[in-house]
This record gives sequence, structure tokens and C-alpha cells, in this order.
Amino acid sequence: GDPPNLRAHPGRIAGHDWAPNGGSHNTAATDPTARLWSASDGATTRIFEGHTQDVREVGFSPDGRRVLTHAHDGTARVWSTDGAE
Repeated sequence: GDPPNLRAHPGRIAGHDWAPNGGSHNTAATDPTARLWSASDGATTRIFEGHTQDVREVGFSPDGRRVLTHAHDGTARVWSTDGAE
């Protein structure tokens, strides 16, 4: 299905991925952040900040516990979905 409530991003959505279990999804945007969303209610559950330019790609690890982001600044980052870095 389509991800809900993506207007919470101040920038344009550049990438999207569903978690392997379908319970959440994430987005990459030009603001330059990525966000983790609850699939059940569309609420933002985590904002991934640290890139200096547009985040272009986002994806979950196979177990759904990590998120990988790649930005136009040439960096890639791995984030924990539960906030433990």
C-alpha cells in the first residue's frame, strides 16, 4: 500500500522502503532527513538526522533492525530503528 502522512517531511520524498515485517516503513527526503513511520497509524517514530545534503536512498536491513541511508553528500549511514546507536 501507499505510505500515509508523508507531508510531515518538509522536503520532497526521494526514497521509500517497507520493513520486512510490514510494521513500519521509512522515507528519504530532500530536507535532508530520513524518517521511520508506524504502518498502523502513520505516526513518525524516529527522525534520522546527520546528512548534510538530500537523502536519496533508504532501506531496511533484512532483519528490520537497522536502516541504511545514502545522501547526495556522498555519505552512507547505518541507523538503529530503536534509537540505540
